[in-house]
Amino acid sequence: MPEILFCTNTKKLGDECCPNHHGKVAHYTQILLDGCCTIPEAKPDMEKITSITHDIDFKKAITVESQEVECGSQVHEGKKVLVAGIFTLGIAYISTSDDQKVHYFESKLPFLAIILWHRDCRGQLFPAEFSLAKYQVHVCIEDKEVCQVDQRTIETEIVLMVWLEPKPCIHKQQRGKESEPSGPRCLS
Repeated sequence: MPEILFCTNTKKLGDECCPNHHGKVAHYTQILLDGCCTIPEAKPDMEKITSITHDIDFKKAITVESQEVECGSQVHEGKKVLVAGIFTLGIAYISTSDDQKVHYFESKLPFLAIILWHRDCRGQLFPAEFSLAKYQVHVCIEDKEVCQVDQRTIETEIVLMVWLEPKPCIHKQQRGKESEPSGPRCLS
């Protein structure tokens, strides 16, 4: 049975965050959102884009039990992490219409990322005991290109890096004071 971390919008599942330039990211994947967005029928034609905004809404982050077979036909069991969400692109533009010059519309681009455990420079399944509850899901916008194709069409190329960051460990408390163990102990 899959381990479900979050499936509704009542809490924030993940956030938009890029890793710092000194840190290594062990668990990640990159996905490309590309295609065309069309101005809704009720809106006037576009003369030019004036601004672009975005919002990322995580819908689901789960682990799924899986198997992989190596070259020697040895079967390994473990988990994959699936992250699903919606990338909402907001476009403000100047219209060709004389009555109202500035207009805005949104285009929703769904995404699905599969994260594997990166070890020895290759993706593998996470160990069976892996718990997603010990990680924070992040997405980093590595590149975003939005180009006007014609008066009704916008072309998008967006590169997302979806990654997992271990949550900070919680020190166990003794007699109401923070203990100073030899190393932090992570509580489940």
